[in-house]
Amino acid sequence: MTGRRYLLRGQVVTVVTAFNGHTTDLPETPPWLTWVIPPKGPPRNVGLRYPDGYIEVRPFRGLRKIPDAPTESTAAQRTLW
Repeated sequence: MTGRRYLLRGQVVTVVTAFNGHTTDLPETPPWLTWVIPPKGPPRNVGLRYPDGYIEVRPFRGLRKIPDAPTESTAAQRTLW
């Protein structure tokens, strides 16, 4: 995920660090405690670098993939239909 580029409010941002939610030092759950629905995890935070060099940590929520540029083959397929 590090190095990927996304759109945030129309601005291209780059992910510089990603949240790692894997922890191995969690205490064991007592046998009497059973979850019907697993609890939600923490928010997926990422470090973002803006085009002006500013770095910010914010939730991954709201980032959008950059749309692919149309190629000649996809443009030709659209005109045939």
